[in-house]
Amino acid sequence: MRKIFVITSLIIIGISTLTELQAKPLVGIIKLRTDSPRVLTIASMYEKHLSNILKMSRGFAIVETALLNAELRKFKCIESKCVLRFARNAGIKIIISGSLTDMGEFFILDVQARAIDLPHYGKVIYSSKIKLPMHRSYSAREYSFICEEQAGGFLAKVFKFLQMPIYYTKNKQGKLLFDNDITGTYT
Repeated sequence: MRKIFVITSLIIIGISTLTELQAKPLVGIIKLRTDSPRVLTIASMYEKHLSNILKMSRGFAIVETALLNAELRKFKCIESKCVLRFARNAGIKIIISGSLTDMGEFFILDVQARAIDLPHYGKVIYSSKIKLPMHRSYSAREYSFICEEQAGGFLAKVFKFLQMPIYYTKNKQGKLLFDNDITGTYT
């Protein structure tokens, strides 16, 4: 009897989690390309802040970055066409990718977000290229703050330009019924 209860509970929890994940668009963060060990730590800070901000927004489900990158490596998916096809097949709605280039006294953070489904169909919805200093002796904490600020600004712009279809049905009284909770500004 106890086994049946435990199994039933796990199934109910799994179904409710699956339903919640289906209601939220999936976002994938591809590991930023780097060209030196010096910017590798900064790249991981930036990726972590992107992930944390997306989690706090509660409007998106995040594909685990390590898992996504392992799958892309497994399928030798390097070119953007392959990545977009992979994302479409995996049900990912937004892909964030980019690079960090070490230029000596500064580094260049170049990131872009692509929306996979309509109305964007894999086009870049927002990109950002920022030059940040490396010649000063900033602590790891200060670089983390810089990365957090840049990640927040980037995602704010992505959210501003992102468009997603909202599907609905009408009941017999003509009232619109939506699949998900609707909040925000719509045009």
